[in-house]
Amino acid sequence: LCEIVNSVLNYDITTLNVVITGDLVSGVIHDDLVETSEGTVVEASLIVGRFIAMLIARVSVLFDKVNVTGVVGNHGRLSKQRIHKNKWADWDMVAMKIVQAYLKDNEKITVEFPPQSIIALKISGCSYILVHGDNFKGNGTTKFKNVLQNINTMLVNDGNRPAVSVITGHVHDAMYLNGAIISGGWPGAGEYAIDMGYTPNTPSQNFFICEEYGPGFLYQIP
Repeated sequence: LCEIVNSVLNYDITTLNVVITGDLVSGVIHDDLVETSEGTVVEASLIVGRFIAMLIARVSVLFDKVNVTGVVGNHGRLSKQRIHKNKWADWDMVAMKIVQAYLKDNEKITVEFPPQSIIALKISGCSYILVHGDNFKGNGTTKFKNVLQNINTMLVNDGNRPAVSVITGHVHDAMYLNGAIISGGWPGAGEYAIDMGYTPNTPSQNFFICEEYGPGFLYQIP
């Protein structure tokens, strides 16, 4: 929070864009996650939704306007099987709807969670693509470059400017790669992720300044 305050003071920022990248809960997609969870997925959705809403309300006093949007992840889905149709009907969306309900009377905050897997955002004149990332193919930076290239092809074909970056999550590790701003997952890395070779990290999020040319200053909030 202190870093956000300092950035606002140093850069004279008037608008905050809060982008939720999914995986707000551990969920029920793996048996191990259910066994070691501190509560049910229902309880987790209620807790995280209320926590995010309180955080946004707290920092909103620093800005003239706050825009909130997001996509669902794969951990919040209702079944173990991967789905593509109506994938936003899950526990992540429940948490986000709680966020929306808590903030509905705050006039400076706009909250919108469209039923979409891919959302195009325009911030400071630049286009960003918001997508969770569980359907990306490839390894390392390759998969992010591929999805950015594919999406930009669609944008240009529709007469829009290419996006400067993909905002994504899924890997539960906050980082910045060429063409991708990757947000850390709220649940962190569990036993499944560790066995798959992922390095466990403390859950964290990215805070960055949107310049006219694209993402500028970036800070990881633990």
